This record gives sequence, C-alpha cells and structure tokens, in this order.
Amino acid sequence: MLRIYLDSNVYRYIKPKHPSYNKDLHSLMDALVGELLFIYSGAHLDDLKTSVDPFRTEDLKLMEKYVNT
Repeated sequence: MLRIYLDSNVYRYIKPKHPSYNKDLHSLMDALVGELLFIYSGAHLDDLKTSVDPFRTEDLKLMEKYVNT
C-alpha cells in the first residue's frame, strides 16, 4: 500500500472549525482512506504538545481517523 505523509497544516485544512477549512481536500482524504496509508511523525506530536485541551484531543482524533491509530 502506498504511504503518504501529510504535514500538520494539511490536517488543519480538513478541520471544519479551522478558518482555512477546505471541503474539497477533506472529501478527497475521506475517499482515500483505505486506499492509501496515511502516516504521521514525531513532528506532529511535537506540534501538539504545546496545544491545550480540548484542541489537542480534537486534533489527535482527527489524525487518528486517517492514520488508523
């Protein structure tokens, strides 16, 4: 299966509450779940460690949808 790495900014663009939300990108990513393996790195976790809850939890749940835990 093809693996794809997405920067943290991409996850922000598919978050409906974010000012830069992109519905087309969100729909495309939803369509690719199961077709591509979305991966993350320690950098994603570093980005989130200064974030406060509930934002951190929200972002992790969104990522989890794509990276399968």
